[in-house]
Amino acid sequence: MALEYVMKQITFDPTGQADEETYRAQVVNGESFGSDDLVDYVSRTNSGVSRPELASIEAAFEDAFGYFLSQGKNFHSGVFRLLLSIRGRYKKGERPASKNVRVNAYAAAALQKAAANVELKHGAEALKWAIERVHDVTTGQSNGAITIGRNIRIEGRGLELVGDDAAVEFVSVLEPTVAAPAGRLAVNRPSLLVLNVPEDLAPGTYRIQVTTRYTGYRPIHYPHTISYDMDLTAQNDV
Repeated sequence: MALEYVMKQITFDPTGQADEETYRAQVVNGESFGSDDLVDYVSRTNSGVSRPELASIEAAFEDAFGYFLSQGKNFHSGVFRLLLSIRGRYKKGERPASKNVRVNAYAAAALQKAAANVELKHGAEALKWAIERVHDVTTGQSNGAITIGRNIRIEGRGLELVGDDAAVEFVSVLEPTVAAPAGRLAVNRPSLLVLNVPEDLAPGTYRIQVTTRYTGYRPIHYPHTISYDMDLTAQNDV
């Protein structure tokens, strides 16, 4: 297995540095793994620990994480870190509520080291799923601005939202992630998603990602996420 990517020409660059010779590498065909995969792997590689025991331990850790985070505590290990933060903007006299608390996950040293050893594979001939373009109908721009409350077209491959947890997500460093489930889409096809940018999205810079169980034949057990690695600027309609 390897991390597959394709080279995409940069057609929009607010710095004005892009030209016909400027490209970016976009990750495609990213596979996902889940709790069952972790249990299977550990049970195979660590003799003496049964699969049911590992599954029980995994469930116990989920409960423990929920408890400690609910107590306002952060988590640190050699694998990853979980840090709590409070998002949002407040007027004088306003106070945040529990719904404004977000969990931020960061890869620690062990995962950073693993990422540095990932094998890369140019996947142009084996493209299964990817976001190739985001077009804002209001402005007519692609891969630039998106208009809050207005229509956008997400074009690519393998994008159809399948599964109760499937959604188009707008992810920001500064703002809470806002998700649009399948029910909000006007068009939901493997090659095209059409939806209104959520009206509760705050102006700012976002990355779009599609989380789905779609494979083309039967839904997969765990959802995978298709990320678009270009910054998009969310703005109000003028």
